[in-house]
Amino acid sequence: MGSALNAASEELTGAPSVRLSPGLVQWLGENALELDTGASLSDELLPRLAEEGLFRLGLKEDLSDFGEAVRSVVAVAEHSLTAAFVLWGQRTFIEYLRNVQDPAMRERYLPSLLDGRLAGSTGLSNAIKFLGGIEGLQLQARPDQGQWRFEGRLPWVTNLRRDSFLVAVVAGMPDEQVGIWAFEHGDAGLQRSEDLELVGLRGSSTAALTFDGVRVGRERLMHANAAEFVRAVRPRFMALQCGMTMGLARRSLQLVLQAPRRQWVQEQPARRLLARIEELADILIGAASKPGSVPPPDLFRVRIELSALAAEAVSLESSVTGGAAYLDGKHPQLLRRYREALFVPLITPTVAQLKAELGPDAA
Repeated sequence: MGSALNAASEELTGAPSVRLSPGLVQWLGENALELDTGASLSDELLPRLAEEGLFRLGLKEDLSDFGEAVRSVVAVAEHSLTAAFVLWGQRTFIEYLRNVQDPAMRERYLPSLLDGRLAGSTGLSNAIKFLGGIEGLQLQARPDQGQWRFEGRLPWVTNLRRDSFLVAVVAGMPDEQVGIWAFEHGDAGLQRSEDLELVGLRGSSTAALTFDGVRVGRERLMHANAAEFVRAVRPRFMALQCGMTMGLARRSLQLVLQAPRRQWVQEQPARRLLARIEELADILIGAASKPGSVPPPDLFRVRIELSALAAEAVSLESSVTGGAAYLDGKHPQLLRRYREALFVPLITPTVAQLKAELGPDAA
C-alpha cells in the first residue's frame, strides 16, 4: 500500500521523490498510531531511520543534493509526522555542524549522528524567538573557573532520547554576547523531564531540560554569534521543517484521489493543491541549495501557506470519507492526520510568529 502511494504521488505531481524501502514503509504504516499516541517505540525510531540511510542524504559540500534531504522528510511524513519530526530534528542538527566554528566538533559528533547512535536535538526555539524579539533568553552562561556555567530551563525540546542525546541551545553571555552551545545527555546538572503529555507525537522523545549549574568548556561553543548562526542555517532549517507539512498534505491528497467516491469538486482541488505543494517545494529547495537566493520573508510566506494547505488537504480527505470520519474508531489514521495538521502551525517559528514578523505584508 505504501509503495503504491509513493508511486501514485509521483504520477500525480510529475515530481521525483525519495523512495523509502518497503520494510520502513510497512513499519511506519503499522506503527504510525503508536508513534503518535504512545512512547513505546521512541527508542526504536531513530535507529530505523538511520538504517534507511536518511541522515546521509543531501550532504554534498556545495548543497547541490540538498533536495534529497528535504524530500526524505516529505516521504516519511506521508506515513508518520512523528517519525518525520524526529528525522527533521536529527537532520537539522547535522546541518548545524556545517556551520560550527570549530571543525573538531563536527568530527567528534557527526559519525554518531549519521548512524543514529546519538540523537541530535535542535533546541533553538528560544534562539529564534529571542532574535525575533518575541521572548527573552531562557539560559544564561557565565565564566566559572576556566569553564562556563549554565542556568535556566527549556520547556520543550524534541528528539531527547534518554540515554544518548546532543542538544544545541542559545545562551546569553557577558557583554551582551549570545552564543550557540552543545550539551550531552550525561553532563552533570543537566536534567531531562519525563516526556511531555502531548495530544500527539508522543513517540518523538519530547521533554523539558533544566540546566542547574551545568559546567562545560569552550570546546562546546558551536558559534559565538547566535544571530549569524541562525541566518546561515535558516533556509535549510525551514526547508527540512516544511518537508513535514508537505508530506502530511500529500498523503491526504493522495487518498482523496484514490477514493472511489470522490467527485470532481474534490478531485480538482486535490490536484491543484498537489501542484502548488510541488511549486513551494522547489522554492524551498532552491533557497536551501543557493544561500541568499530567497529572502527570509518569502520563506516565511511559504511556511504560512503550507500550513494552510495541510489543513485544507486533511479537511478534503474528511469530506471524501463523509460522516463515518466522526464515528469512534472508524478512521483513526484520518484523526491522527487532523492532530498532525493542528500541530503544524505551532512548530517554532509558529505561523503566528511569522505573521507578526511580516506585519501588514503577511497576507
